[in-house]
Amino acid sequence: MQIKIAISQGQARLLAPVYLKPDAPSIYYIDVPDEMVEPSRDWFQEKLENSVVRHKDKDHTLIPDAAPGSLQARFNKILGSMARVRPGTSIGEDHQMVMDTLEARYLEH
Repeated sequence: MQIKIAISQGQARLLAPVYLKPDAPSIYYIDVPDEMVEPSRDWFQEKLENSVVRHKDKDHTLIPDAAPGSLQARFNKILGSMARVRPGTSIGEDHQMVMDTLEARYLEH
């Protein structure tokens, strides 16, 4: 059986619902041509670095800018040397991480 899926912004979704039997496997594979796969998300980091003015600490690590007394300033103080600018994730990536964790916890014995 062939199933049509749409891939948009890194997420795959079925174009029509498919009802699987209870004993069907929970993992399936799709083929994506290698030339359609981006090797990294470097483009996102460049966009992030250019969008907000930041300063660097003594190790040349980007740290979040914060106005005195702001919530970000409080976070920076709590986190100390761990307060760093990190690339954001998409909702899809967050959802996939939760699904992977739940699957590992409840489906893999």
